[in-house]
This record gives sequence, C-alpha cells and structure tokens, in this order.
Amino acid sequence: MEERSIRVEVRAAADDPNSIEGYAAVFDSLSDDLGGFREVIKPGAFKRALAESGDILCVVDHDRSKLLGRTMSGTCRVTQDDKGLFFRCAMPDTQLGRDMRALIARGDYSQCSFKFGMDPDDDEAEDWAEGTAGIVRTIRSVARLGDVSTVLTPAYRSTSVAIV
Repeated sequence: MEERSIRVEVRAAADDPNSIEGYAAVFDSLSDDLGGFREVIKPGAFKRALAESGDILCVVDHDRSKLLGRTMSGTCRVTQDDKGLFFRCAMPDTQLGRDMRALIARGDYSQCSFKFGMDPDDDEAEDWAEGTAGIVRTIRSVARLGDVSTVLTPAYRSTSVAIV
C-alpha cells in the first residue's frame, strides 16, 4: 500500500471531547515532491475504497501497534465529502489516547496521512502528466484504504489544524 500525508484539520468534537476529526486528504490539492513527482487527488476518488475496504484503521504514524480506532468496531468513521476524505475517531482511554490528545492539542501532531492501494488493472484510476509543477500523478479512483493516520511529516500541506 502507498502512504500519503496531509495536514489534518483536527478538533475535539463539541459533543464528544474525546474524539478527533479531520481530513486525511483534500481534493485538488497538490502534494509536496514525492520523489520526482507530485500528486493530486480528484473529487470522488475514495468512493470505491470506502465501499470495498472492510476495515480502516486510525493509527499514529502508520504504526498498527498504535491503534486509536477502527471502522470495524465503530470507533472510527471515514467518509468522503466535497472537500475530501473525512474521518472522526473516538479516542481510547489509554495512555496512547491521552498522549495523542495532548500532542494534538499542543500542535505537535498537526498533520495526517492515509495508506491506500490502487487497482493496477483500472486504466482510469490514475494518469501521469508533465506540466508546470513537473510530473503530476492524478488519482481518480483509490481501490483500498488501509488507514488514516496522524503523522509528523505530511506529503500534503493544504489544510489548517484546529482544536476546539
């Protein structure tokens, strides 16, 4: 699976101060250099992945041993809206959960990433082109989502962060 990072808009939900929520991807936002190319995700790109991915984790730094929530248990919800890939996670009452709430509130963890897989047989899922930004990969359809993750180093810098 591939990983892409992005600043995440994170805030404590008004009705549940133990939840975080934000955008793990923002549509039509150009990534940083990913090793000789940049990337943009088009609106609607997560439709297939959300329908076909059985369990999506919410973790720290893509580390499955640092689990915050998951869709299978109902502790994390991942959806797509007009802005991008939205998630909301009820934080666990564990040392990791308390630490992450504190680190997010301080702004130390202020960004997010997502782990995904493409369908190599889907010719319409992506295209590559050279333009003013260099080589750009345009993603139109993601086949699988593995996780949304709070991270220290994002690939995308397009959104702001807030705790309310």
